Amino acid sequence: MEAELTLTITEQAPLEAVGAAVRGCAMGNGLDAERATRLQVVVEELCREARLREEVDGDGDLDISVSFDGSTITVEVVDQRLPLTSLESRRLPSRRLLGLGFVDQLHVHFNGDDDLGRFEQQLASLLGDRVGQDLLLLEVEGQLSLQGQHQFDLILEQLEARLLRLKRRGHPQISADDNEVSDMTQRPGDPLIARVAAQLQQRLEAPQGEGDPAVARLALAELHRLVR
Repeated sequence: MEAELTLTITEQAPLEAVGAAVRGCAMGNGLDAERATRLQVVVEELCREARLREEVDGDGDLDISVSFDGSTITVEVVDQRLPLTSLESRRLPSRRLLGLGFVDQLHVHFNGDDDLGRFEQQLASLLGDRVGQDLLLLEVEGQLSLQGQHQFDLILEQLEARLLRLKRRGHPQISADDNEVSDMTQRPGDPLIARVAAQLQQRLEAPQGEGDPAVARLALAELHRLVR
């Protein structure tokens, strides 16, 4: 990926000018003004922190590059100064500044299908009408019915289409309600589906330690998707 902007700055170069150049390049590639300003602040702080470290062989210059691959803006700040220990690095102000910026985090706990509407409202509040500008870390737990899982998957498909990137941790447990179980296990016209669904349900109801319930839940959800 070829850099669109490269800068080599000396000890005397004003960091505000460096940050402004990075901000301008980011906005030129479609990043909104608020997020571009956050990026500017982080880059300026990284440069400021680098200048506080000891030089090696008298080389105190900093190299900054900005690249864009059509979906992701990458900014690199490189120096030749003495490195920090991991403990020192964790205490840097730039680590805290990253909390302002590019990765929004959303934790969702589903107590049932009714919470899907609340989830969509949270997404609308978080993202507004922005498209192609956000990275989202989505942490999920709780439980949904088979139909609820299907709705959740559709929401995720739409969400991925409007984000730069979606990273997901965890997933809701699938808990079929009585109507869903009956719909799949009592199918006189389709005995094969009924038999497979009944076997999967038996695995879910088996004592802990017998089989893998997560696999059975996923298989039951996929079966429900096919026959609905």
